[in-house]
Amino acid sequence: MKRLLITNGKLVLRDTIVDGGLLCENGIIAEVGYTGDTPDDTELVDADGCYVLPGFIEPHAHGGGGYDFIDNTETAFDEIFKLHRAHGVTQLCPTLCACGEESMFIFLELASRLSDRADFAGVHLEGPFLSPAMSGAQNRSRLLPPDERIIERLEYYKDIIARVTAAPELDGVDTLARRMKCAGVSMSIGHSAADAETARRALRLGFDSVTHLFCSTSGRTKYGGFVRGGIIEAALLDDDCYIELIGDGHHVSPESFRLALKCRGADKICVVSDAMRAAFEVVKPNNTDCRENAVSSGRHGCENTVAAPNAYPNLNTVSNAYSNLNTVSNAHPSFNAAPNAYSNLNTTSTGESYLGAILPENRVILEDGVAKLPDRTSFAGSLAVGDSMVESLCQNYGLDLVTVSRMMSATPAALLGLTGRGQLRAGYHADIVLLGKDYRTNAVFIDGKRVV
Repeated sequence: MKRLLITNGKLVLRDTIVDGGLLCENGIIAEVGYTGDTPDDTELVDADGCYVLPGFIEPHAHGGGGYDFIDNTETAFDEIFKLHRAHGVTQLCPTLCACGEESMFIFLELASRLSDRADFAGVHLEGPFLSPAMSGAQNRSRLLPPDERIIERLEYYKDIIARVTAAPELDGVDTLARRMKCAGVSMSIGHSAADAETARRALRLGFDSVTHLFCSTSGRTKYGGFVRGGIIEAALLDDDCYIELIGDGHHVSPESFRLALKCRGADKICVVSDAMRAAFEVVKPNNTDCRENAVSSGRHGCENTVAAPNAYPNLNTVSNAYSNLNTVSNAHPSFNAAPNAYSNLNTTSTGESYLGAILPENRVILEDGVAKLPDRTSFAGSLAVGDSMVESLCQNYGLDLVTVSRMMSATPAALLGLTGRGQLRAGYHADIVLLGKDYRTNAVFIDGKRVV
């Protein structure tokens, strides 16, 4: 029997934090709050006061470290998983943006071959079935309708597809939703201009979540002499709908985040990174200063919001609940020990990257810690990773660690149907992350095996 005992930790449970040990046997949590002697043949890990959390479950990440899943190589898969694992993610959904039909199925074939890894949680297709009016930074020329032929091809890969994001107002999406539901695939509303009634109909049809709420999701709109609600209102009012919120500290304002939390609660909110290629990538600046900058986990804006130099210009000069938000200073002031991945964080860093495939039309710029389209009309994905989101939400948004942990582990597990994951609980998989008081990842375990 293989045993693991983590001692002297602060165990972050579903509703509280307790001091104690965590005993695991054969990759499964055996006892929470263990205080007995160390059993024979046990790997002993002294947490030394670190927070001990369930591993983060990431339903929405496109890339990082200079790679995107659309690169369609084993190296890209390995490096992206490695990067997110190093920051506490123990289950990840490789996420694909709209890229054209053949590229999508090349990706699905590769994902199928690589799906036996312990941290693979199923594919998330964020496209191509999106609204051109709400495509955000995604390439509109790669959007497609869900016709019968494509649906049949998708059904072949039903065993590895966890989620499909689609705009419910598009022709053919009703058929797509019914067929995916029968195949056991979760449907999510996203990149959509649907009104509230269309969103409610989609939820009745089988959609069960909304992709990055407040970003490329419709709100109230005037129609003649009336005002109609949008996806935002429908999602906040529906008791069963799961909500993604990007936790990088830019996509969602503190007020919107707290509104969603008040309406839906932590059991229905999944914090996601929506990380793109440039997350923790060392890039060359696009100005005359040729120093290398680690453009990582900085806060950046919503994809359907015009990028401004400082979205909250007054937040660092007033005394209020969000007085520590400073959009022009280092988002991680304590993470400054080179050469680790947190060094040189600077929200004024500049550079270039690509959203999706490395093609001229997909070029984005990095400035103010934000990925933007070159014309600065839209933000373009996130630069965040697991532990950086914990830091942002706890230190900058004032949320407690127990709540953040639930939104990054237990709730995504429920959304993805990952039974026995997402909590420090006897009988659950020993997927564990140790975070220091500065929220840096100190160790990661998957099924009781140390991987970081």
